[in-house]
Amino acid sequence: MKHLYNCEQIRSLDALAVNELNYPSLLLMENAVMSVLASAKDFVKEGLEGKKAAVACGRGNNGGDGLALARHLYLEGAFVRVYLTGTGSALTQDTETNLRILQSISEKTDNLKIFYVQEEFTASLTADQPDIIFDALLGSGAKGSLKEPYLSLAETLNKINCVKIAVDIPTGLNADTGSSENYFEADLTITLGELKPGLFVGRGLSAAGIVVKGSIGVPEFLTERFTPVAYIPEKTDIAAAVPVKKRNINKYTAGRVTVLSGSADYPGAAILTSKALLLSGAGSPFHFVPVKIKNYLVNAVPEVVTVPYEPEQLYDQESRDLFIGHASKSGAVLIGPGLGRSTEVTEFVKKMLSRLAGMNVILDADGLAPLGDGRYRNYDLKGFILTPHEGEFSKLLGITTDELLTDPLKYGKKFVKETGAGLILKGASMIFFSGDGEKVYINATGNSGLAKFGSGDVFAGLLASFISQSRSIEPAPVNAAMYIFGAAADKLASEKGVHGFTAGETAEAIPFVIKEILTGKQ
Repeated sequence: MKHLYNCEQIRSLDALAVNELNYPSLLLMENAVMSVLASAKDFVKEGLEGKKAAVACGRGNNGGDGLALARHLYLEGAFVRVYLTGTGSALTQDTETNLRILQSISEKTDNLKIFYVQEEFTASLTADQPDIIFDALLGSGAKGSLKEPYLSLAETLNKINCVKIAVDIPTGLNADTGSSENYFEADLTITLGELKPGLFVGRGLSAAGIVVKGSIGVPEFLTERFTPVAYIPEKTDIAAAVPVKKRNINKYTAGRVTVLSGSADYPGAAILTSKALLLSGAGSPFHFVPVKIKNYLVNAVPEVVTVPYEPEQLYDQESRDLFIGHASKSGAVLIGPGLGRSTEVTEFVKKMLSRLAGMNVILDADGLAPLGDGRYRNYDLKGFILTPHEGEFSKLLGITTDELLTDPLKYGKKFVKETGAGLILKGASMIFFSGDGEKVYINATGNSGLAKFGSGDVFAGLLASFISQSRSIEPAPVNAAMYIFGAAADKLASEKGVHGFTAGETAEAIPFVIKEILTGKQ
């Protein structure tokens, strides 16, 4: 499990190293730079010698990292051009120290030059056409929209076609929240000290590129004083979380699920959900579907057991009792994929919400409709799991999506603490907020090929399957479902590219990914 820390914790870590362990701050900076250099050399396979490197440096300590890095790049044989946004009293003490060293070196060689004036940036960059750009303009402590000269500098750097590496954090990205209006677009981010959540959510996924952790050279026991703000499950964690198939199980104990999904407008949702359920190990899914689409579902997935209904039957007490009877025997109840928002369905879901207390209930897609604009407060959702995408979650809260994306972790934590429900917020990355409000898990698998119709239905089926087999809404089966769903898409992308696979193919890839995880194969 990877641990993520916020900027305040990272600053405290630096202070502990200086004040308790007597680390000079310059040593921390030098340690960080050596780690950046090593990662950069690994990333640029052909090495740094002879490369034209541009290092953009701000006035703070992130700029000091950049200046120290420029010195080591020069020592590696690179042709280095440094672009600095300030001098003199505008610089921090350690940054100024590193600048003086560079100035002394630059006076004796043409392979290291320093530019101070903003207008010189574009002219020099255009003339030299660097092979690598290092962004050390603003570090993880910077907040808010980019101001000049940083805005123009980021835009200029982004237009240059070369390898781009961010030191600690891409300029313009909020390291805690992942929010940003304009940012440096990195191919590689070497984040210093510890991993930050903003690199893995929101704009961070576009800004950061590949993320690796750089060391500042302090003992791990200092970091252990802090509680991570979020976690990223890894493959070894997932291998231990996949539901175990014991030899003495039967189809009812192997994962019984009650599902309400599909409609005349969205018959494919029921099909995709059912495929994902069965291909991830659920033994006995019972699918409540409209009579109109029963044959579509059975022809596509003959193994599924259907409980067909006419829409007007949903008003009957008998139909409601039948659904609750199935649900009470199930390890998971899934409501929502492709359900539609007819009056009959919406009223049925409202009635069911109050009768499903104590069961492992997953509300997805149209199953969330009755909860919008703050109406979720009218229901006891403790023990439920809600799986909205960012637009749906915004409607639940009664805010705009743009407002949500300023700090999705804050809004997610607030929601689960208020309701006691677990929350899987679906965006470019999936984030699970445990119902107790204590833990946040960010899934790192998946790709843009999932951004198409049907993907959410597949994930809902996989999630319901794992919860039913585990009979638990604890983080383990949830994290396993998120990871495997994304890993199935990654497997397909490696074979066909992100453009070339469907949600149905994602469902079909699930068992192969599960096998690879359990057998330890790559």
